[in-house]
Amino acid sequence: MSVLKKVGSRKRLLPLFLKFSSPLKKEVEKILNEGAARYPSHPICLDGARACPPEDCGGTGGYLNLCEIIQNPGHEEYESMKEWLNGDFDPDAFDIQKVNK
Repeated sequence: MSVLKKVGSRKRLLPLFLKFSSPLKKEVEKILNEGAARYPSHPICLDGARACPPEDCGGTGGYLNLCEIIQNPGHEEYESMKEWLNGDFDPDAFDIQKVNK
């Protein structure tokens, strides 16, 4: 029988139960600490696609316009848009590690 089954699901009884059993208390603390490492206390991103819009690009419409311009080197605003972006923007890029920092 597992420690968690011995303790049961009644969290309010856990401190009272553990007061009388220090070896069990250490085992429960170990299980709870391992669970905390496995399950973060804050939301995490599991999947995604595409980069977020750069600051001040003009909302949804501006972002769509920006994506259209930077994918067309023949566009009259292509060079100015690339300069505004410092030449470093890929609308298809997505880095889940960066998102979850």
